[in-house]
This record gives sequence, structure tokens and C-alpha cells, in this order.
Amino acid sequence: MSSPHPDLPAIAALHPEDRHRAELIAQDLGRGARLIAYRTEGVLRGYLLWVAGAEGRPVVTRLYVAPGWRRRGIAARLRRRLPSLAATPPQP
Repeated sequence: MSSPHPDLPAIAALHPEDRHRAELIAQDLGRGARLIAYRTEGVLRGYLLWVAGAEGRPVVTRLYVAPGWRRRGIAARLRRRLPSLAATPPQP
């Protein structure tokens, strides 16, 4: 089994009320999902989890932006990164 994704502790910190969310994301990553993280000042502010769907097109399975960082275009920036990453192999 591969090592845990380096962003999982930061994702867990975004969801202190839901301790199992990072575990679910780790399971998704283990099944081939990919993660795009958005950081400002070195701190995770949002993430997008996606899988390759029909014909390799990306399908978003989870999208989250921290409450204090919403309405700043972060979700749109994460989505815009999808097409360029769809043809890229997953990061170890």
C-alpha cells in the first residue's frame, strides 16, 4: 500500500467536526482518485477530489473550500485545473 497523501493532515484540520472525512478521502485516493489542493500562505484553504470518468474526462467527487475563504473564486480555480491534469499520471 502506498504512503498516505501529504495533504491528509491538512484536510483533517479543515474538518475538526468530522474526524472521518480525511479517512474517507484516503480511501478514495487508494481507489485511484486524485487530489488538487489550493493553498495560500502555505495553508490548505480548499481541495478538489476527482476521478477519471468516461473517456478519461474528470468527474469531481468532492469539492471543499474553508468557510472563511469562500466567495473568493477558489472553487472556480480548482475546477479550472481539471482539464490540464486529466492527462497527467497521479502523483505518488
